[in-house]
Amino acid sequence: MVWLFGESRIAFTLLNVVFHVLAVLAVHAGTGVILKGRGSLRDMVAALAIVYPPLLTSTAFVLQESLLSFLLALCFLAAVYALDKPSAWRGLLAGASL
Repeated sequence: MVWLFGESRIAFTLLNVVFHVLAVLAVHAGTGVILKGRGSLRDMVAALAIVYPPLLTSTAFVLQESLLSFLLALCFLAAVYALDKPSAWRGLLAGASL
């Protein structure tokens, strides 16, 4: 990403925040599939994830935690959808994401 943004700390901080928010949204979507009909619990899980201290503090530094949490949340989301409604392509997507 250095070739795209240069060495700007502000660009990396904003990118880390975007990855963090996208990871929380993916967890929110995945828990929505698992916790059908329990919207308040799903929202509480997302609220706890957004203020989780290690992820929150890592957005201020040029680290890979926000990107990795986003990629892990996508793996979780792919696995949840593959288990919820099994099909060959969902299983392949979940396996490929790992």
